[in-house]
Amino acid sequence: MKEDMFQKKQMEDAYQFMHDAKYEKALEIWQQIAELPPQTCEKWFHLGLCEFELQQFEKAANAFVNSSMFAEPASKECEEGIIRASIALLHVKKVTEVFELLQQAIQHDRNLISRISDIDPLKKLVENLPEFQQLISKRTSPGAQR
Repeated sequence: MKEDMFQKKQMEDAYQFMHDAKYEKALEIWQQIAELPPQTCEKWFHLGLCEFELQQFEKAANAFVNSSMFAEPASKECEEGIIRASIALLHVKKVTEVFELLQQAIQHDRNLISRISDIDPLKKLVENLPEFQQLISKRTSPGAQR
């Protein structure tokens, strides 16, 4: 019980630091509590946000992927983690990793395709990679598995 109160207070402090754009301080807190039980989508997601703001894009991508693993499958939170991880990886020019991540995610959630097509950095990827166009065609065709 005491641990829960301590974590709750730490999270409140981290949110305040983020609100004040003090991402280094917020990051320190999220790093301390992200792996403590219970591991949650929320903890990993906010850790990723701080790392992204500090331009630690590969670390942010890992945190966002972790956040999606602790979210309900095909949930908004899971989708958001995958999308943000993809954008973080694009910042460090890891197009192959983005493609693999999105390919895997789309296999589990076809609705993700429409979101990807609406987000500028990912939209450009979709437009410029024939392999991705083929993947989308397969997943959206009438005979595609559901």
